[in-house]
Amino acid sequence: MDPPTPEPPVQSLLTFTISSLSHSLGSMVVSKKEVRMVERLRRG
Repeated sequence: MDPPTPEPPVQSLLTFTISSLSHSLGSMVVSKKEVRMVERLRRG
């Protein structure tokens, strides 16, 4: 049995960058939503 071929470094790096970028973007969106909710609570 041949060992599974490792991903090409460039492709794995690209995948890692995209996943980390999407994760940071998602957390940014969540934090913005939380800020809006807090502002609403303070005003209300």
